[in-house]
Amino acid sequence: MSAFSDRMREIRSAPTGKKVAAFFDYDGTLIEGFSASAIIRARMRSMEFGLGELADFLFIGLRGVVSEQDYAEVLDATRPTFAGKTYAELIEFGEHLFKYETAAKLRPQMWQILRAHREMGHRIVIASSATRFQIEPIAREIEADHALATDVEVIDGVVTGNILGRPLWGPGKAAAVRTLAREHEIDLDASFAYSDGNEDIPYLEAVGHPAAVSPRRNLRAEAEA
Repeated sequence: MSAFSDRMREIRSAPTGKKVAAFFDYDGTLIEGFSASAIIRARMRSMEFGLGELADFLFIGLRGVVSEQDYAEVLDATRPTFAGKTYAELIEFGEHLFKYETAAKLRPQMWQILRAHREMGHRIVIASSATRFQIEPIAREIEADHALATDVEVIDGVVTGNILGRPLWGPGKAAAVRTLAREHEIDLDASFAYSDGNEDIPYLEAVGHPAAVSPRRNLRAEAEA
């Protein structure tokens, strides 16, 4: 029996209702690739992308992101994308990118898994290290009950570019999942989580039914252990 068939059987054998949650990572899990790439392309087309910003992204891309501090540097590099714009402008920007770029990258099998969880009455949650502007459109599309994201500061409707709280990268995402579970009496042992990223091992370990989706090497080894 395939891993997909096993997963569908596992979902249908789980308890019904909102005490069971299905947590979905976004980049590389619900969609192929990374939504940040669409943001970079859009900024380059609009000529907003400065050489310094481009150099920062190239350096980060070459070095990789392996810690919360590395991810904090990624967020700092993306500050020009958000700072000074209104919250409404950024939501509109995110919706445009989703409609014209990232929606085409949605994984068909993940839609089937989403549908199975919904039929069981499970709580649907997106848990992503991306900003809320990137994930709000997909959260609405899949009718998610909650969207856990990295939040930015908004003052008088204008985004400052500063990050609010802990970014949802690695252990930060796992902490956000546990907080949501406490607030809504979610049974994490009966719940499900999906991700492709090595950094999400703590997040996957927070639930009783983790699943690696097209996993990168370290996550594949952990899933097969």
